[in-house]
Amino acid sequence: VAVDWARLFEGTGARRVDLPTYAFQHQNYWIVGEQHGADAESMGQATAGHPLLSAVVTSPDADSVILTGRLSTGTQRWLADHALGDVALFPGTGFVELALRAADEVGYAGLEELTLEAPLVLPEHEGVALQVVVGPCDDSGRRSVTVHSRAEATDQPWVRHATGSVVSAVDASRVADVAWAAGQWPPAGAEPVDLDGFYEGIAEAGLSYGPSFRGLSEAWRSDGHVYAEVGLPEGIEPGAYALHPALFDAALHGVALSGAASEGAALPFAWSDVSLGAVGALGASAVRVRVSAEGEGRVSVALADAGGAVVASVGSLVLRSVEGERRAAAESGVRGSLFGVEWPEAALPEAGEAAELTVGRWDDVVGSSGVVPDVVTFDSLRAGEAEAVSAGVVRDAVSEVLGVVQEWLGDERFDRSRLVVRTLGAVALPGESVGDVAGAAVWGLVRSAQSENPGRVVLLDGELSAPAEMSRVLALGESQVVVREGRAHVGRLQRVAPSDGDRQVVEFDAAGTVLLTGGTGTLGRVFARHL
Repeated sequence: VAVDWARLFEGTGARRVDLPTYAFQHQNYWIVGEQHGADAESMGQATAGHPLLSAVVTSPDADSVILTGRLSTGTQRWLADHALGDVALFPGTGFVELALRAADEVGYAGLEELTLEAPLVLPEHEGVALQVVVGPCDDSGRRSVTVHSRAEATDQPWVRHATGSVVSAVDASRVADVAWAAGQWPPAGAEPVDLDGFYEGIAEAGLSYGPSFRGLSEAWRSDGHVYAEVGLPEGIEPGAYALHPALFDAALHGVALSGAASEGAALPFAWSDVSLGAVGALGASAVRVRVSAEGEGRVSVALADAGGAVVASVGSLVLRSVEGERRAAAESGVRGSLFGVEWPEAALPEAGEAAELTVGRWDDVVGSSGVVPDVVTFDSLRAGEAEAVSAGVVRDAVSEVLGVVQEWLGDERFDRSRLVVRTLGAVALPGESVGDVAGAAVWGLVRSAQSENPGRVVLLDGELSAPAEMSRVLALGESQVVVREGRAHVGRLQRVAPSDGDRQVVEFDAAGTVLLTGGTGTLGRVFARHL
């Protein structure tokens, strides 16, 4: 139905107007606050008073302190703007911020050293739990500091990302002289650096900086130093940070112009003699920076305000290549995601405790019109070592079981009963080898059927001493059971930590050919896209 617009707007004073010739623009003005968890004091803990940390826990029997928090790109959205490729990575300056906050908690003033051991990959949709641990004071007056994280799943192992030491007083002789910031700016004779395409070039090297981290606005070179102006972008406030990690990270972008990193782009690896000035302690939003190359892969960094006051001083920063960080991030990102099947022993109920079940054989039941027993067993027994079993034997075994399972699931007579598919040697417990290769393939097939029809089919590998033992085994309520010498073992997924010998760098020739089996499946498509 055509709309009579003239009649609709009659008497309203409405008139036609020209649309703008440029694309519509919009900007959000609501406040995105930092994360605030539950009240720490109500849980018997002190409030940390920091955007990345929630609570402080002191040990009653040791001179140590733990600061806890949670990181998430959903709540601390600026963290998503620091990425290695397409993976969000917690910035190295963030670890320094955490260590300095921990030092302040115990009344210490500076960071003597901090080495980053493992990258902290931030999940796209979940958060990570965080702990910063300050150890007791040693004989030299130092305290150790470590930073740990783990995924929000409570069974995940803790990963140590950084380790170092804090000191009670800063050695004034190791604090950078920032007189250069108070005089003529930029320093006399400094040559301006063209920053057009700077962040695009960094992205080609593998580092993706979003708006929150693109704080480098101007840069100059003079006498082996790189001078720069850096500021927090609009919408990012210093807040309660000692020195906002995004501002501190942007101050390090001059490293790419210093020549200290042979590949141009690099990331922090080991910090030494890090301290904050009074301005840094109050939170700065704009700084002047000097980056000085101290050798291959090592720089010193000084941050100051326009009045020549120290904001932060880094005596030495050892750099790490982007490629090295990429490999470490790949390992860190999948840590805890590799699982293996283990077979712990499960206690069988005593005779008489399990409900008595009627048991029948498949060959006797399938062609009968009588009452279907509670349990129907089908034996798929084709024992043989891998070298002696042909592909045809495996195919025949799988096809036979497939027909049985399809008929079992498709016939309403069997709806109230359970099918037990029994093999012998299809599963290897520790110290065993697979003795039934065809049976192992049968297990793979039946597992798929179990996932779609829970409770209808049970896999059993092993011998039962008497038919009555079947009731005790099924009383466990497990879908997969291995029986050895009258003892039952049930399958459990356990996280597998690869040993150092398992970590091998696999490199693919970009000009070569890679064969993907199952390349049209879900995982195959993901891997093909990755290549």
